[in-house]
Amino acid sequence: MARRKVRLHYVANEISRRTTFRKRKKGLLKKVGEITTLCDIKAAVIIYSPFDGEPEVFPSLPEVNELLTKFRDMPQMDKTRKMVDQETFLIQRIYKVREQIRKLKRDNREKEITQVMFGCLKGRTLSDLEMKDLQDLNFIIERNLRELEIKQRAADEQKQEENQENQLNQVQAESIAVELGLTTRNAFGEGTSRGVQQQHHQPAMEAQSMEQWQYQMMQVAAQRQQHQQLFQQQPWFLDIMNPPPPQMRDFLHPLPPLQRGGFRDYNSDNATCPNNSSFRFP
Repeated sequence: MARRKVRLHYVANEISRRTTFRKRKKGLLKKVGEITTLCDIKAAVIIYSPFDGEPEVFPSLPEVNELLTKFRDMPQMDKTRKMVDQETFLIQRIYKVREQIRKLKRDNREKEITQVMFGCLKGRTLSDLEMKDLQDLNFIIERNLRELEIKQRAADEQKQEENQENQLNQVQAESIAVELGLTTRNAFGEGTSRGVQQQHHQPAMEAQSMEQWQYQMMQVAAQRQQHQQLFQQQPWFLDIMNPPPPQMRDFLHPLPPLQRGGFRDYNSDNATCPNNSSFRFP
């Protein structure tokens, strides 16, 4: 159950006032002790009342004297910077409440003029409006038009960026497809897909969403990388990329003859091969 809000006013009954004082004093001292412990600060409380013979001092008399001495030694500007009396507090409070009322009046006025604007769109006449109402109506209409122009400009820029991005993705996809051999070039230099008509290819690309298109681009790039890896693993590719060093001939020490034999007489009818097989030149 929610706690009922207490009205702040003077308690006329003396017994009730004494009971309220004791309860509030106990709660005040408890709160001051909690804030000094939690935040590690210095705080002091001095309470004078007609119900007690001596004033209530918290936390102790020496600590209160030390804190008051430190406060008196401070410059006058530092002491009164955040100090307010009852009159100043009420003035500040009145100013804040007036600002809130002014904002509420302005919001209500804008809502009222907006309703008049919508009524004019439905056929309401402006003959019953005063000059101030017409000026406010003109201001509301111009502000709404400016907001619409800003939104329209932002939507056009976003659409233009999307079109540029789609064109860039299409160009990249066509270049990758050409490199992988998925498209050919006709006599006029136009790209045609193998087994697919060109007039059906463009609508299909426009129908796909951006996420699907990016996924297909990733698949094409992965296939391209996989083909490159397969080419790099081929022996002939390794021979091309890593050719043997050229054999240097020493003219002072020529190469020795072959030990396993070879073609001894290439001009004879029967030439012997290293594996002792006969070979006849045509």
